Amino acid sequence: MDVHHLKLEFVRADEAGDPHAFATGTQDYSVRLSGGAWASASLRWDAAFLDQIQSLRRPRPDAAVVQSIGEALRRFVAPSGWQGRVANATAATASGQTVVLTIDSAAAEIYALPWELLTLANGQHLGAHDHVLLRYQVPSAEVVAPTAGEGGRIVLAWSAAGGAVPASRHQGLIADACARGHYAFDPGADVAGHLTLERLGALVADPSVRVLHLLAHGAMAGESSHGLRLDANDGSGAVVVDAGQLSRTLAPHAGHLRMVVLCACDSGNAGEVGNPLGSLAYALHRAGIGLVVASRFPLSVDGSALLTEALYDSLLGGPTSVETALLKARRRLLAESATLDWASIQLYACGDDRADSRPIVFRPYRGLLAYQPPDARFFFGRDAERTELLADLDALRDAGRPRFLVIAGASGTGKSSMVLAGAVPDLLGSEEAAHHRDETVEVEKIVDALRRLLPTYDPPAVRQSLELLVQLSPGVKSSVSGWRYFTVRPGARPMQALDAVLADVPLRDGPVLIIVDQFEELFTQCPDPATREAFARRLWSLARLSDAATHVIITIRVDYLGQCGELTIDESGLRLDRVAYDEAFRVFVAQMTPQQMRSAIEEPAHKVGLSLEPGLVDRMLADVEGEPGALPLLSYTLDLIWQARSGRRLTQAAYDAVGGVAGALHGRAEAIITALNPHERHQARRLLVRLVAVEDGAWDARRRVRIDDVRPALLWDVASFDLALAALVNARLLVQGQEDEHATVELAHEALIRRWGRLRDWIVEDQEMLAQVNTVERWVAAWRAFDTLLLDDQLGYASQVRDQHASELSEDARQLIYASEAQLESAMRRKRFAVIGSLGLTVVVALTMLGLGIYGLTKKSQAEANSE
Repeated sequence: MDVHHLKLEFVRADEAGDPHAFATGTQDYSVRLSGGAWASASLRWDAAFLDQIQSLRRPRPDAAVVQSIGEALRRFVAPSGWQGRVANATAATASGQTVVLTIDSAAAEIYALPWELLTLANGQHLGAHDHVLLRYQVPSAEVVAPTAGEGGRIVLAWSAAGGAVPASRHQGLIADACARGHYAFDPGADVAGHLTLERLGALVADPSVRVLHLLAHGAMAGESSHGLRLDANDGSGAVVVDAGQLSRTLAPHAGHLRMVVLCACDSGNAGEVGNPLGSLAYALHRAGIGLVVASRFPLSVDGSALLTEALYDSLLGGPTSVETALLKARRRLLAESATLDWASIQLYACGDDRADSRPIVFRPYRGLLAYQPPDARFFFGRDAERTELLADLDALRDAGRPRFLVIAGASGTGKSSMVLAGAVPDLLGSEEAAHHRDETVEVEKIVDALRRLLPTYDPPAVRQSLELLVQLSPGVKSSVSGWRYFTVRPGARPMQALDAVLADVPLRDGPVLIIVDQFEELFTQCPDPATREAFARRLWSLARLSDAATHVIITIRVDYLGQCGELTIDESGLRLDRVAYDEAFRVFVAQMTPQQMRSAIEEPAHKVGLSLEPGLVDRMLADVEGEPGALPLLSYTLDLIWQARSGRRLTQAAYDAVGGVAGALHGRAEAIITALNPHERHQARRLLVRLVAVEDGAWDARRRVRIDDVRPALLWDVASFDLALAALVNARLLVQGQEDEHATVELAHEALIRRWGRLRDWIVEDQEMLAQVNTVERWVAAWRAFDTLLLDDQLGYASQVRDQHASELSEDARQLIYASEAQLESAMRRKRFAVIGSLGLTVVVALTMLGLGIYGLTKKSQAEANSE
């Protein structure tokens, strides 16, 4: 967010070196002016003023007292030139900036003041302003620099030792936010109930824990400070954990534990002013926890739920900074809660010019991998194509034509990403947004009516009841069934792949989008022309269904459009290429313009709070100018320099270190191969060359294979193969998947074939072998699909390949050859028996005839003799 900073920095005039040397009565302070000089300011800490602050803990404090405290704070800071600062801040908010006020004090009692209630000249409380966020910073805090790893766990820990807590409600809200933000949350592992201090220590010791959401009741720890009521370690009941105990438990893990959210009453309350422990939040931040969210006053149940929902929805769904998330949470609390929860929420954080704290680190670039629907928030640069795609679908539907779109482009233009991270979220988002608007309008109408009718009005309770009513309404359910989408890769058995997706899908129940990604696999991996045509016909027929609910989008490399002419898709003789070349059914995805590329580089970084060193983007654009298929290389390079980032910045030094766009892919791939031992390197070569479609001297396309089909037959080679596979997958050079319950693997992008010299050399050296093996493996696919064995020349060819390259053939290929040979041997055996049987019959006939002849001659001779 664009930030205008204000800072109030205090030092006590007496005993400035001791933060807790507080005495009641009038205290004199020095307040830093905006130019760096100091001015004097005084505040009277008498019993009446302290009682007023204490009264703010009531569920509904006196509005006059709230206003009086705000006015006292405004008089206190007036000597700092506060009025002029406010004027500048007001101008900043008018220009769209967010004002962040940081309270930084060497005197600990300053943190006991409810600065959110500080009034402006118009009487409005500062914390109630839509564009103002307050942040607390302890100058003596020894905050540990967080580790740089992405991801990590959000853990909900709760204790009901002090009474019932809304644990299930908080769990549901966090789980929902994680689901919407596509962030992992496992209630079985990430929720810990009946919390003890000992268990808490063990929980946060796990280096994967990034955020601790601690839900419990606050309680007095002794006579002067507040603590948490947790379960006793020995199971004997409840104990009160004070600020010192909690900070000693959590502080050792500040390197990976980036944020603690204390959903507990008085977790930001210092207790008796001057108390050396300070509040729980103060103590945790001072001990090294970089981000602490707490409540200065008692926190209502509904307030805690609103805070949890707004905080995590924004933090994960945007994603946004903690500052932005809390600003949204405060707005909701102010609008929907009748308590002072909005003024109670505090943020302790280290001050910097960005005011952009990120406890959760997201990876903004996908490298060689295609963007998927969960990555939509990081996908930029294709607005025009996305708009065209949606408009074309609408036009086809409105005209009653088949809802079939061909997304065509050269390799490396980002066709798959544009559909999966562009069109799919666009369709789903427009449906959900329309429903949300309709629902909001209806709910607000009812709320307004109830406000006028009911003498007592509890906004959170009414809203909760109405939302439950909306969820239970059958009409709403049927009206928001929404889009459903399914992705299919044709592979070697396209019909089975499509049937598996559609098996349990009622196509007439709401709009359905079927995405056939990398349609060219139909030509590179499916060996049977009849199956290819049947698959294309099925897709076309689905798009023609009269209910206008089923939509089909295929992505295809533009150099395969001509082969679409081989596929007749309906009874009239229409061929798929006629559809693909019709503008009504086609969206071309061209190479990105420099401006599109700039957006694709800069915006994902900004989305996660990163900046790029000046000149870096221009340099990258110059390096890929005029380079076809540069997008995956650019994305891969960005992913590498993101991993080598310096703090919150992507630098030119990191770009140089990876070799720029030209050297990044080659250098990374070479580094992975070089790190393998000779046996693993040999298996890596075996695997990589098998993932390239080699046919008729061409090898510019990748192919997806079953891992079992390329795993070596010899047991002592399997371990080396598995290690090589894991290294290549972890480096994002290969992608694993699932097909018909079989694990598959493929190259992450065809750029590897074009750009990695070692792989090209391997392919050239192994080209003849690869062509032979791939031919046999295509016959294996036909055998799997149609149970057809090899005959005649096919079998002779396959047997020769087996004899020369037995270790390169899959187990299924060897079984096919053995089965075909067995069938041939059986046929030959029957033939031999038939020949022998035929010869035997001939001999018998001949002997019989000879016998009959001899017998006849004998009879004749006897007759002649008798006649003589």
